[in-house]
Amino acid sequence: MISEEVLIIGGGFAGLTTAAALAESGVASTVIDSGGGFGGRLAQLERLYQTGGRPQELVADLLGKLESSGSVKLLRETKLTGCSGVAGDFECRLQSGGSAESKRFGAIVLATGSIVKTPGGLPGLDKLGQVPEGAQRVCVILAPGGASSVVQTEAALDGARTLRDRGIEVTVLYEQMRVAGAGLQSLYDEARDSGVVFGRYAGAPAVTRPNGAFEVEFTADDLAERIRLHCDAVLAEGEELPSPGAQELAAMVDIGVDAAGFFQKENVSLYPVGTRRRGIFAVGSCRKPVVLDEVASDSRCAAGQIEEMFAILREGPPVDAPIVDTEKCAFCLTCYRACPHRAIGFDFENRAAKILENACFACGICVVECPARAIKFETAPEPVRAKIVGFFCRHSASETLKKLKEKALDVPEIAVTEVACSGTVEIPDILEAFEQGADGVVVAGCHKGSCRSLTGSHYAQKRSERVRTIMEHVGIEPERLEMLFVSDVEPNELARALRVFGQRLEQTRKVLR
Repeated sequence: MISEEVLIIGGGFAGLTTAAALAESGVASTVIDSGGGFGGRLAQLERLYQTGGRPQELVADLLGKLESSGSVKLLRETKLTGCSGVAGDFECRLQSGGSAESKRFGAIVLATGSIVKTPGGLPGLDKLGQVPEGAQRVCVILAPGGASSVVQTEAALDGARTLRDRGIEVTVLYEQMRVAGAGLQSLYDEARDSGVVFGRYAGAPAVTRPNGAFEVEFTADDLAERIRLHCDAVLAEGEELPSPGAQELAAMVDIGVDAAGFFQKENVSLYPVGTRRRGIFAVGSCRKPVVLDEVASDSRCAAGQIEEMFAILREGPPVDAPIVDTEKCAFCLTCYRACPHRAIGFDFENRAAKILENACFACGICVVECPARAIKFETAPEPVRAKIVGFFCRHSASETLKKLKEKALDVPEIAVTEVACSGTVEIPDILEAFEQGADGVVVAGCHKGSCRSLTGSHYAQKRSERVRTIMEHVGIEPERLEMLFVSDVEPNELARALRVFGQRLEQTRKVLR
């Protein structure tokens, strides 16, 4: 029987709004925070950029609703020290002070937020209160290279406008102004209309403080000359970083992090709140820098996905997982290392691997990577015979092919075998297609970095390259094998690639004649 309680790690705005969204659906949750209070960075802000309201009042109102809901537990000074299990049955070890306990949860939501580190110890963009009374001139400095996050750009523009409303002269210095986020262009226009001066610099501005006042010196990009500003206060954009302990937490729940250390990798199949493991979600700025509206959207999205997942798990395993033949299994752990979703466990009694069904995505990578061929699906697709044979990922290329046919785009005739993931296409599958008389073979999967199974496209490309080497050795033209990367919304691109491949096969036939 599965657990239908959710563990939420992090008591900031993201964690609290997720708990509230779950409570609305009748799903119980436990919110833990390693600090002594709730609200996170939001509770430390002086005002809400979107509404001008007080963040502390928003947090207090949210906490009041959660405490009266009857389905939410709020645990201060508590942290996760260990985690095992799968969706519907995570065993989590919680430590609070000197005591520790283990408890089962059906899902885990990471909501640990982020921190902002400003250069040179200057106040951040959220520290309007540090602008001294009587200040007449303030300089706001954005990060170089267009590296500003939408969060920081919003804070800079709204803060500049607010200071201008107080009668303060404000200069915003930037190298590249990014206003692609929701409402940012309007905010920029309002700031300019209110009298905020914008200046573009070339090279990072130098900030000094002779005689107690601030002096900002920079090279104006359009004038190519040095300009010196005298200010009463300087606010600087900080670098948004993962919260302390994020790497340790990611390792504990085994989800990995991106290059910057955030939980959410830029993968269209996981976006916005998914991770590589079923039942573990990341919301708010722990996955990437996000504005307040996006945090609320994340929370609703995670709550909806959790509710849907519980409904599926009540009926049994969510997918038709492959089966391990314990007599063939050498217990070499190749499948354990290859599985991107951490869906391989251990059957110590039989000294064999076992599939953790509630964690499995049925991508089939373990089936193909097993050197003993001890893992297989109960049903396998029949081999297809045609002039061009395709092995198309069901999540991307196969969907694109359907759209291609709906649009009646002109492409060569191709017989397609739909596969769970392009990474499941084996070398013998491709060679058998040629043996059966195919002129060409196309393996089509997700774009690398957007694969639903994370590493599937990588495996597919690696095998395709090995097959081409084999083809050269046995006298088959390697250009008769094509590896394509497409999304499920690129019918024109797929049609173009198939036409080019068909033309290449025609040229090959002419040469062979």
